[in-house]
Amino acid sequence: EFHFRADDPTARLECSVDGGPFVPCASPFTPALAGDGPHNLRVRAIDLAGNVEATPALREVIVETGVPVVHIDVPVRGTTFPAPAVIEVTGTVSKAIQEPIELVGVRDSGATEGPFSVTVTSAKGVVPVTFKAEIPVINVNNVLRVVAKDAAGNTGMDETKVVVGTPVIVRAPPPV
Repeated sequence: EFHFRADDPTARLECSVDGGPFVPCASPFTPALAGDGPHNLRVRAIDLAGNVEATPALREVIVETGVPVVHIDVPVRGTTFPAPAVIEVTGTVSKAIQEPIELVGVRDSGATEGPFSVTVTSAKGVVPVTFKAEIPVINVNNVLRVVAKDAAGNTGMDETKVVVGTPVIVRAPPPV
């Protein structure tokens, strides 16, 4: 909902949404916006003599109605890598985001390493957004966490657990 007024109380107002034609409007005004993304509203006054305001007022907004869904494609949860390892992480984000994408490693203790550099591999404006990163080994059991934010600050996250080196298998002693 937008609120506005003209300096001349006798002037009529016209609004243009997203570059469309100017149409009569009144404050408050709730435009029908076509989905998520950037939108703009222009408002101009026309006085009783028919003089049209030369520079309409402009308000720009970004509509974001849901969180980005982040999906780590590689590595698959539970993958074991030989030590030492450089792990390639790839995945997708369901909607347009604000870069950078954040990738951190989380140790068993809860301490984090990173953030590591993540490259967006899809063209700008293409959805889903694809990403890729290569990170060095962190420790034996690692949780890799990828976080992405959209323009409105909505945050999406995915995690995958990987093991570096040969996992230790603990066997129960034979029955006596």
